[in-house]
Amino acid sequence: MYKVYFYKVNLHSCTVHLGLCQNYTTRVTSGVPQGSVIGPFIFSLVAGSFHFESENCKVIKYADDFTMCAALMRNSPNTHVLDFHDSFLRWTRAKGLVVNLSKCKSICVSFGRNCSPVPLSDVLIVKDLRILGVTLNENLSWNTHVDNIVKSASRRLYLLRLLKNVVSRKTLITVYNAIVRSCLEYASPLFVGLSATNAAKLSRIQRRFHRLLCGRECRNQCLEPLEDRRRIAAVKLFLQSRNAEHVLYDLMPMSSKSGRYLLKATTRTRRLTSFFPFMSIYLNSLHSR
Repeated sequence: MYKVYFYKVNLHSCTVHLGLCQNYTTRVTSGVPQGSVIGPFIFSLVAGSFHFESENCKVIKYADDFTMCAALMRNSPNTHVLDFHDSFLRWTRAKGLVVNLSKCKSICVSFGRNCSPVPLSDVLIVKDLRILGVTLNENLSWNTHVDNIVKSASRRLYLLRLLKNVVSRKTLITVYNAIVRSCLEYASPLFVGLSATNAAKLSRIQRRFHRLLCGRECRNQCLEPLEDRRRIAAVKLFLQSRNAEHVLYDLMPMSSKSGRYLLKATTRTRRLTSFFPFMSIYLNSLHSR
């Protein structure tokens, strides 16, 4: 799986229509300015044309982000990965796109033997990869992601220390929710089954803010626990996924006539703490009460 960034889009010409008026066709020599209204539409027209027919390869597109996933086979040279990569580069050249290969990264997630990453001469192989703000590592654990957001949230707490003597308590909590807790809770349903160690790292940030807000002597629970908020957000997402039109519907576990969710037998902690199994077990426990 590797991530590709685009930094320039070249179009041959551009014509603007406004009502019945039309300007002269003008040659465009540079990309669409970032933040323009028409920019996402133009990119969608271009990016939507890339397809690769293979059951072992998949392209995930979101805004201007391309994530390319390829399954690795045991005891195989896995040449389909190279074909996938070469096909993408041919497509970019045909569309006039320039790919900054120095920013392209590849990560291999494998837990079996005789299954090694396929080296790509122009793509760097890394142990962790950030995709849309979520950091994945080669072990599929949340350690790296939690460490990253804890560092980011810790830096933002400094701003609250400066504001403490300037704004009211209510405003300070509002700023905390906007710039610190929003960082701690970004994509939080994904890691609802977080280990106790990583959960403690996140809660420690909120405790630091609580001391800043109320002082060290306060023993009241003035702020809602992050673990409870993650659980509520995860339940909401899980219930939304039951809709057949939801993007996660195909990953939903089957349910019995009694309404309990059925899971395949597994002893791997990594599997049991992932989103759908963890939420299925949690909701089944509520169902039995």
